[in-house]
Amino acid sequence: GATLPAHMVPTAYVAVPRLPLTTNGKIDRAALPDPQDSAPSDSLPRPATPQEEVLASLFAQILDVPHVRPDDGFFDLGGHSLLATRLTGLIRGTFGVDVPIAALFDAPTPRKLLHRYLSGRQAEEHQRAMAPVLRLRGGDRPALFCVHPVAGVSWAYARLLPHLDPRTPVIALQAHGLLPGETLPSSLSEMAGRYVEAIVSEQPHGPYHLAGWSMGGTIAHEIALQLKRQGHELGLVVLLDAHPQDPPETETGDTLEVSVLRSLLTHFGIGSGDIPPGQLRATLTAFLAEHDTVLGQDEEGLDRLVDVYTNNARLASDFTPSRLTHDVLTFTATEEEGVADSARRWAPFVEGQVIDHPVPCRHTEMLDLDAARNASHVLNDHLNRSRTP
Repeated sequence: GATLPAHMVPTAYVAVPRLPLTTNGKIDRAALPDPQDSAPSDSLPRPATPQEEVLASLFAQILDVPHVRPDDGFFDLGGHSLLATRLTGLIRGTFGVDVPIAALFDAPTPRKLLHRYLSGRQAEEHQRAMAPVLRLRGGDRPALFCVHPVAGVSWAYARLLPHLDPRTPVIALQAHGLLPGETLPSSLSEMAGRYVEAIVSEQPHGPYHLAGWSMGGTIAHEIALQLKRQGHELGLVVLLDAHPQDPPETETGDTLEVSVLRSLLTHFGIGSGDIPPGQLRATLTAFLAEHDTVLGQDEEGLDRLVDVYTNNARLASDFTPSRLTHDVLTFTATEEEGVADSARRWAPFVEGQVIDHPVPCRHTEMLDLDAARNASHVLNDHLNRSRTP
């Protein structure tokens, strides 16, 4: 049977001998007792330890909710990647323990996250947060493989988790080069080839469902082509406000590095319009260190992020998609001026049906809470229809 999300489950129960009724025979809600006055003190699931209580309060503070129970999920309550970085920074300051962002995907509740503190795997998890393959969630159906945008990091896809069918695993593909010793690809086709190998290694048999936001859509399209050429069964191909052949955006007069730094600050939710070019790197470095992201753990972390972004932008600018013989599902951010819908943009590169869904948001908001919820409902419908009876 269906189950309610944790935040919708009643937190207080009141026993009454009978329901009070109005003179019209309807329930008199004003006459019902106040749950806070009537409920026993243990009606709310209580943290099992003082540490669990403190951690739950940190969740509530970051999520701006009255309280969080030990088994409430971070993403179920509206958490996202930027809030995750703030939460890990708050935990670090309170507990003196480095909690990697990746732990929130596997252990999204205060109780599970506290257990991970004691596992002694913090360093391993920090590395996993930037690994080329990041499993956001398990499941017993064919996975949805989500491809990174130009910044190379795929944490934003966690916004799909509360609304996507829980039977569907979600696996994020992230750029090579974010971790020490990794080599950058020399072409977008080479990049897609690496991801094809990773996808087949994770899931030996199709159908393979692919999704990509922004540049990730262009990469997902190329991955789909390579999978088909190798004889694999292709499932859903989803392009989330992806624009083929768009050059990397730069501000007039900005060098490429300045443009990249401004884009990265925007990616992390920091407005950069008033920051002088000479202070951009220091601002981003301070943010990464303060919020305890894995990129802030060593001096070269930011350099690797800038190198990945710059390389990805160059590869996307140099790439022309081939024609994919398969149906494609697109999403278009409708609050961008002068931008054609995704179906028209992708028509020259698709031999099949292109089904477009307009989303009332800007390009950078495509995986924000409301847009992600809408996209997830559409994805659920198409994923269910794609299953063979």
